[in-house]
Order: sequence, then structure tokens, then C-alpha cells
Amino acid sequence: MKRPLQLPLAIALALGGTNAMALGLGPVQVKSKLNQPLDAEIPVIQGTAGEAEGLLVSLATAEDFDRIGISRSRLNVPLEFTDVQGARGPLIKVPSKDPVRDAYLDFLVEANWPKGRLLREYTVLLDPPSLRADAPVVPPVAASSAPAPSVTAPTTRPSTAPSPS
Repeated sequence: MKRPLQLPLAIALALGGTNAMALGLGPVQVKSKLNQPLDAEIPVIQGTAGEAEGLLVSLATAEDFDRIGISRSRLNVPLEFTDVQGARGPLIKVPSKDPVRDAYLDFLVEANWPKGRLLREYTVLLDPPSLRADAPVVPPVAASSAPAPSVTAPTTRPSTAPSPS
């Protein structure tokens, strides 16, 4: 007669037997400004060392853009994707040859590796006017508690000299 498997043991076996795909793509880091070719990097997050072996990254297909609800036609600049080894681990370099004329780019990245596939949407904001490093800084006008000096028009006094009779 078989005994039913106890619940805690069944949970432990189920959790221990999962094959988690821990590879991911981090936040995009933009190094360029508006009206310049795009220079951006995306860090690759690995669950285990070497997991990014065989990683291929590209712009997602038109069908994926449609399924997610993003307009691929708004992407006016061709993007390239190159995987490199950075100081902190693998990176995806995202350059463009043409200057980016729109203030933001919205695109979908497809990452394929031997253990899985990942789609990730990125929205890149380029050189927002309120955050531009080269914008002139205008100091705020400080409010003063001292009263403003009063300006009065000169008054004419009647002459006190006697008038001839």
C-alpha cells in the first residue's frame, strides 16, 4: 500500500526541480543627446556565470511589436545590437549611425540564448529640455523681506520770494 506524499516534501521537490531562466536585460543607459547618433548600453543580468554564452540580441519582429502594442514605424533610426564584455559583465551596445531627431525612442528588444527567449520594451528619453546639461542655469529670484525703496517724483515748491507790487 502506497502512502500519499506529504505536502511539505512535495513542495520542496517541486521548487527544487524547477529550471529557472535567470538571464535578463537591465535598464538602458544613454550616453548621447538629441540630434546625435544613439550611444546606449543595456547590461545583461546573469543568474549564473556564463549564462549569456550564445546570446543573440536584435530588434524584435514586426509581429512582436504589434502583439505588444508598439508602433515599429515610429522608430525612425536603424539600431544595431552588439554584445560586449564590460567592466561589470556582459553588455549590449545599442548604437545608431544616424542622428536621433525625436526626443524619445520606443523599441522592443529580442534576446535569444540557448535556454530561452526574452522580449523587453525600452523607452529612451533623449535630452529633455529641463534636464539638459548645456542649458543656461537661471538662478531663482530671491524674495526679500526688506521693503522696496520708494521712488517719489520731485516736487516743486512755490517760490517764497515776494512778488513785485
